[in-house]
Amino acid sequence: MKILVLFIAVGSMVLLLSATSKGKTMQVNNTPIKTPPPPATPNLVLDLSKWKLTLPININGLEQMGTTAISKTTAQLLAGYSSTYFSVSADTGVTFWCPIDGATTSPGIGSDHPRTELGETYYWNTSSTGQMNNVVAINQYPSNSKNIIIGQIHGAGTTYSSYPFVLLNIVNGTLKANIKGELSGNANTQKATLLTNVALNKKITYSIVCDGTNIHFTASCPGATGIGSWTGYIPAPWVGITAKFSAGDYVQDTGASSTDGGKVTFYQLNIAHNPLPVSLSYFKAKKITLQQINLSWATATETNNNYFSIDRSQNGKAFESIGTINGNYNSSVVQQYSFTDKNPYQGVNYYRLKQVDLNGKYSYSDIEKVEINNQASTTVSSLIEGNIIKVNYFGTKDAKANLYNSLGQSFGTFNLSAGGNLLKINKINTGIYYLNINNEVFKIIK
Repeated sequence: MKILVLFIAVGSMVLLLSATSKGKTMQVNNTPIKTPPPPATPNLVLDLSKWKLTLPININGLEQMGTTAISKTTAQLLAGYSSTYFSVSADTGVTFWCPIDGATTSPGIGSDHPRTELGETYYWNTSSTGQMNNVVAINQYPSNSKNIIIGQIHGAGTTYSSYPFVLLNIVNGTLKANIKGELSGNANTQKATLLTNVALNKKITYSIVCDGTNIHFTASCPGATGIGSWTGYIPAPWVGITAKFSAGDYVQDTGASSTDGGKVTFYQLNIAHNPLPVSLSYFKAKKITLQQINLSWATATETNNNYFSIDRSQNGKAFESIGTINGNYNSSVVQQYSFTDKNPYQGVNYYRLKQVDLNGKYSYSDIEKVEINNQASTTVSSLIEGNIIKVNYFGTKDAKANLYNSLGQSFGTFNLSAGGNLLKINKINTGIYYLNINNEVFKIIK
């Protein structure tokens, strides 16, 4: 072992510095100076305040294919969560490890591949702008596919929660960008190869940007080759839908091994947004009679909001406007809205809101689904309370109800209208009675 000794004169003082050719410890006047250790937990390396983490283990802490994966909340991440799957690397990054035998988010009905992946907790709209700028290195590929998805724009909310549509994946050193054209499957997918010859452990700098019309990708890596940037359009099924970013280690293999899998290390993780002029708190559709559907929604804030168009479809794809409601232009308080469709389709009805700004720009809400059938739907309270019988009747026209006992004695005939009805009866003895509505008999007790 070689020892290097330096004498440095500073004024009238001489400092003795020594170092060995092995190790990183230096000495000043024979006092060791140690390199500070890396931060202990991932939240001290990356800003995790806008993320939750999906892990490749189930509720019992097991890597088990066919079972449902668990996640860690933002609060748990900010409290310093760290594990085999999510930890600080020696070079001060955050390492994501995902074995191929891990639990998955929706086994059998959606995703059958495990992941250690961060999902954004802020839901935005593809008609607005959002960008994600990351730096990551690939440390290990799953042995079969050698394929890891490291960045996505994923559907959010209710209708689109199972669907990713923008994917950035790396396959054995080749970085690929994908924009899916349909909700499921790979039909009409736009594709581009951004980089080739990406070496293991080399840092990849990449960005995914949504500008409301197009998706832009950029990527660079020392020693890699390729176009480095590409732009594709937002396909029709994804225009104006609720979305979120995700980033991490989403392996595209499954198997029985706990040592085979993907490993990546993130050194930078940044997201930014330009929110929509209207912040939609909720949008709901509910059947109120056999032939009427009520739509209700609320906004938390509005800026230059001109109006809402209420759109309806029979198949969830081809929509038409069935009415409009004026917006409140500019508002910083909660505004509530309602619209009733008095002539819905028989069968399934799909609804969405098209929000239009004063400048003509627009965005869409999530889609709500309500089914209408031809048969009347009636519910009757099982007890007579005082002298009142409660009847909820959903029918295409008014009906009559007849009240009688087990001997066939009648105690009144009543007219029913669509909706809630309160039938007032004369004083009767305790016992069992029957209410006949359109030849449907309901047993009630006094």
